Amino acid sequence: MAEYDWTIKQGATETLTVTYEADLTGYEARVHGRETYESTTTVFTATSSPAAGIVFTPGATASTAIITLSSTTTAALAAPFQGVWDLEFYNAASPPVVISPVRGGFVVIPEVTR
Repeated sequence: MAEYDWTIKQGATETLTVTYEADLTGYEARVHGRETYESTTTVFTATSSPAAGIVFTPGATASTAIITLSSTTTAALAAPFQGVWDLEFYNAASPPVVISPVRGGFVVIPEVTR
């Protein structure tokens, strides 16, 4: 699993592209940001199905997730703030197969120009 610390500017559209070297046909993607790993509530979320912030493109040799947090989403985040996030790919098997290729911390920096 890769580690990536994400700096999010409050009030800005933030985009992060993650490429995973595998064919993930039949999978979907989801992202959760939380204050701590143990937190039961999310600070932000994004999903590919339903389409809400992630464009997920599985490929024969690599699969790509483009994660976008809208300016409306980031404007609603407290700042300054820090937490943790991760990306998961999952399928509809029972139980589902879940792959978590990247996780890390995030920092929300305050918006200056409003």
